[in-house]
Amino acid sequence: MLNTILTFVQETKEWQGLGFNALTAGFCFILVEAAMLLWGRKRQLQTLWKPDMTTMSDVAGMSMTKEFFVFSFYFISFNYGLFLKSIALMTALPIGIMDALIVIRLLQLKRLVWWEYGAGLAGLSLVAVAFFSHWEVEVFGLISTILVFPLAAQPLEMWKRQSAAGLNPRVPMTNLISASVWIFYSLMIGSWIIVGFSSLYVVIYASTLFLWWKFTPRKS
Repeated sequence: MLNTILTFVQETKEWQGLGFNALTAGFCFILVEAAMLLWGRKRQLQTLWKPDMTTMSDVAGMSMTKEFFVFSFYFISFNYGLFLKSIALMTALPIGIMDALIVIRLLQLKRLVWWEYGAGLAGLSLVAVAFFSHWEVEVFGLISTILVFPLAAQPLEMWKRQSAAGLNPRVPMTNLISASVWIFYSLMIGSWIIVGFSSLYVVIYASTLFLWWKFTPRKS
């Protein structure tokens, strides 16, 4: 078992490209990003499991449809990492596990409507297809496409309302940096599907930041 694991590690992109180079630098940035995401999930779980967090109104603003697809995305990314032999992508597994715990807690607090049940079933089905078929790339591309819609909804809503009220600019700024790092890393390993979707996410996050700047009142 140990020999199998060591052999797999030696075959990964990071091990084969280890050194003072762009690939290793990108990988280190992604490890930092993964640690930050795990810390954020931990804080969210602590909030959701507070004794006073017991009613639907406490989590009314959280979209179960988005939560289902985000949790599915991380498990599918982990599987794609196994396919590519990329440790950076495999860091998605602990994040996906924490997202699954968040979903479980939300299921205890929220009453789902029919399309949320559908989103949950679709997300789990995509995870199953990714793990038990040879369509790793296709499923990764599909879940990445699905996530474009909830991400694009925010700048579209800001443009529609002509307002940036309630937006914390640090969130899209962090996501913009993260997507940019993934473009850099993916170029190093030659994964053009990640380059393409990360570039699209960069456009969405940059648009969100631009609209925040445009619609935020300036102090005179």
